[in-house]
Amino acid sequence: ITVHLESGSEVVIIEGVAETVSDRALVELVVNLYNEKYHWNMDPHNLPGPFYAVHTQIAFGWHFEESGLNPESTGLENATRWRFV
Repeated sequence: ITVHLESGSEVVIIEGVAETVSDRALVELVVNLYNEKYHWNMDPHNLPGPFYAVHTQIAFGWHFEESGLNPESTGLENATRWRFV
């Protein structure tokens, strides 16, 4: 599975293996934190489908800044890759 942010200039991409979470206490904890952060009212006992956790294997990140000051710049000079074992 690949997970990424919406932004095209502030990028984090995570690749890994997804698995269904069966620990109800963990689902409740994550849903409650999500509700608090995003001012939402999701019910952890009435989700529309399975709840997944991603076990990260590789992550990529970069901040693309197109300032126009350096015409040879790709804007991706700060791209970084992390591997998780």
